[in-house]
Amino acid sequence: MTIVEETIRAVVVRARSGNFAGALELAERGLRTEPSSLPLLSLAAFAATQTNQHLKAERYLRAHLSFDPSDRAARGNLARLLVAQGRSDDALVICTPWETEPTLARMAGFLLHQAGQHDLAIAAYRTTLAAMPDDAETWNNLGNVLGQAGHPLDAITAFEEAINRGCDKPEVFLNLYRAIPGPAFREQRLSAATEGLARHPANIDLMIARAKAEIGLERVGSGLALLKHAAELEIGIGPACIELGIVLEGLNRIEELATLVERADALGVTAAPEAHLLRSYLHLRRGNIASAKAEASLLPPTIEASRAGHLRGGIAERSGDVDTAFAQYSLMNRSALASHPGMDPSAFRHSLTEIRAQITTASALSPVAYPPTLHPAPIFIVGFPRSGTTLLETLLTAADELDVREERPFLAKVLNSFPTLPIETDADTVNAARAAYFAEVNRERLILPGRRLVDKLPLNMVRTASIHRLFPDAQFVFVERHPCDCILSCFMANFVLNPAMAAFTSLEEAALTYDAAFETWTMSTVHLPLNVHAVRYERMVENLADEMWDLLAFLNLPLRKEMLDNQTAAQRRGVARTASYAQIGQPLYSHAVRRWERYKHHLIAFKHILKPWCDVMGYKY
Repeated sequence: MTIVEETIRAVVVRARSGNFAGALELAERGLRTEPSSLPLLSLAAFAATQTNQHLKAERYLRAHLSFDPSDRAARGNLARLLVAQGRSDDALVICTPWETEPTLARMAGFLLHQAGQHDLAIAAYRTTLAAMPDDAETWNNLGNVLGQAGHPLDAITAFEEAINRGCDKPEVFLNLYRAIPGPAFREQRLSAATEGLARHPANIDLMIARAKAEIGLERVGSGLALLKHAAELEIGIGPACIELGIVLEGLNRIEELATLVERADALGVTAAPEAHLLRSYLHLRRGNIASAKAEASLLPPTIEASRAGHLRGGIAERSGDVDTAFAQYSLMNRSALASHPGMDPSAFRHSLTEIRAQITTASALSPVAYPPTLHPAPIFIVGFPRSGTTLLETLLTAADELDVREERPFLAKVLNSFPTLPIETDADTVNAARAAYFAEVNRERLILPGRRLVDKLPLNMVRTASIHRLFPDAQFVFVERHPCDCILSCFMANFVLNPAMAAFTSLEEAALTYDAAFETWTMSTVHLPLNVHAVRYERMVENLADEMWDLLAFLNLPLRKEMLDNQTAAQRRGVARTASYAQIGQPLYSHAVRRWERYKHHLIAFKHILKPWCDVMGYKY
């Protein structure tokens, strides 16, 4: 055995016994006589790392690589050492090139992800997975970066792969839950949260996720019970309590919100800084604007920026502080858009070009006979978002003859399976699409016997060619509101973002989208024999009885006094899916009528877009 070999053995013995300082001393002694010994350089680096002598460890690893640049273990060890020191850029240099080295690619993916280089991070993770397809942790990491890069469907696939390949951490189920688009895929979100909670029954974040999914599916009782259970398990005021308070406010259960605030008050402000959010909501709903403002000024950074901006904007709006309100709503929208990387606010508007092209073709088609065995054709409540559709739909829940459904993507799901429906000429295909529509409705909940379905989804105003192909005798209730008030209210709403709602993160895109949507609607009314009755928001606020009387005559329904009481109707219907949840539970008020005039200096740049539509509908600008 050579002297170097004896030294290596002695270093290993000391290292295994935990004597890293002694191991380093022996290794350095051996390197003085054999400076190119790779085993000694490796052992010296290891011992130096264990004794927190990072610069010395780096020196030995770099010396190792100078003699053998292809040593993957040394490159990986040096990269990890540099990361531990916060030197990510230097670590990435060591990992590069990584294209043929799966283990280095894994680390490079992490570093590139941290640096915001999403496309390269995705490529690095995919290199790792091509060689190590069962690396569940890398599948999870890939899902995270895909989501941030604006590829939600690919992210969902990656998270599912992580779970299927053995990643059982609560975080991966939460990642999957968050990646699934909320409005159209509520059942899938519930499934992800349910599976995660089955494996981790004490995880409060998964309880919150499942509760929100339950509430989104109108299972308010079970969702609220689960939230209350999660809140009871928390020490102090945590995420479950905050979410519970937000849901109670959304349900207009203000006294229960007050009880939750009392619990926070008993713990003290320092123990529950997030409770400022709940106190502010409570004061705002009780009309105590000054106190709401004071509490909102104390919100900690743990409160989501878009939520904080929406609350502060609402307080400033109620205070008459127009410019502060506008600034806060702008902050809300920037934060919301930043949390959805890759989402294009103009995508929905551009998609309407193809829809308009189909309308002329659809106008030349003969209707397909409607089978008498199907349910009666639905009533469709449409209009631009924030025009008053939620108020109207809430009032109609008092009609025993109707089965009212709110904000459900029944038609969108049918169009996914029948994309050429607006110009479809085959009768069997049209009838299959009709059956698929009612199957989607009944999958959620069977249409009540003897009742006519009401499908309320505002932006179905651009899908009337598809609706007319399915239901030639459908009735449309079109809700109008001043164009400027519409887009301003959309800008002020804290929407859950999807390609359509992303349009409202800027006033300019909101105005352009309004123009494109109304051009599409107008084309439909000109080219298709639609049966339309217009309801005007401002007339509902000023004289609800007259406006409802005319609507019910159109629908051939009797007027009932319950249809004129929006507060009772709001309590009856439970949770609202829309941004109008707070308003529908309050007495009808007129302060949102002509609100745009107070913000005129912010809207003036879009006058050329909106004034023509004001003229068409008879509104003053």
